Amino acid sequence: MNIWGLLADLRLDMGDADEALLGDDYLRRCILRSITAINGDIDTDYAVDNDTLSPTPTDEHRELLLLRSQAYACSLMRSITANNFSFSSGDKKVDKTKQPEFWKEQEEALLTRYKERVRAINPDNTALDDSLLNTGGLTPLIYEIGTVDREEEQ
Repeated sequence: MNIWGLLADLRLDMGDADEALLGDDYLRRCILRSITAINGDIDTDYAVDNDTLSPTPTDEHRELLLLRSQAYACSLMRSITANNFSFSSGDKKVDKTKQPEFWKEQEEALLTRYKERVRAINPDNTALDDSLLNTGGLTPLIYEIGTVDREEEQ
């Protein structure tokens, strides 16, 4: 599957068919970041070589990839709009300072949907739980405190 096909679908999902929000390079970067996230979240091994994604994702994984890409795009838009301004002149007023908050809310909603879908596919994944620290493959060591006579040590 070609990355550029995913890019067109991502534009449609974001309502950006006229390419007014983000350029192709930005959205391609969002898709590439999503592939890495999905590989870790649902234990897949998707790879990109010369803009070709292999193996071809299932429909469910493809939609998950697009959903995560949208969340990354919202994060990017949040960064882009962070320095927006507000001004007024006479009876006209322009306020663009609310845009970062809008993109933050969109990102959070998309990530919530993403996490729900990941849990449906991979219920053992605890990395998405914000309140838990992912410890990986740690094995606990238990020591018992005992008394040892000095004579037994020698």
